[in-house]
This record gives sequence, structure tokens and C-alpha cells, in this order.
Amino acid sequence: MAGDYKWQIKLCPRGSEMTKDASISMYLALDRSTPFPEGIGYGFPNFVSLDALNDNTKGFLLKDTCIIEAEVLVLGTVSKFP
Repeated sequence: MAGDYKWQIKLCPRGSEMTKDASISMYLALDRSTPFPEGIGYGFPNFVSLDALNDNTKGFLLKDTCIIEAEVLVLGTVSKFP
């Protein structure tokens, strides 16, 4: 919960439609149970390229594991979304 709303971190391991099979995409979006229009959220279609992720010199993977953490800070609230 953040700002009285349920949020989800959506991770697309093979990218979104714009970056299919090129990058990991990651988005912060309202949970589907929250009564707001579809598509309210923010994110990164090119969070990290799959080439960079699999490059051992970059250090993203440790024993085939990549840990992604996120922190959500609520700066203010609005009574209505667009």
C-alpha cells in the first residue's frame, strides 16, 4: 500500500511489446483491484538490456540470480486520477 492504494511492480523479463526480447521492462502500476482506468502507472521499458544482464562483467547476475529491489516514496496524494 502506498497513498491508500495497492500497487504492483510488474517485471517483464523479456521486455514489453516495444522492447521484446531486447530488454527487461519494469513498471509500477496500480493493482487491478483498484478502481481506476487501465494504464495508470510509471516505468521503464528498457530497464536493463538482456545483453547487459547476461554480461558477466556487469555484475547483474550472481549464480543465475538477479535481485531487484524497489522503494516507493509518496510525496503527495491527489483525490482523482486523470
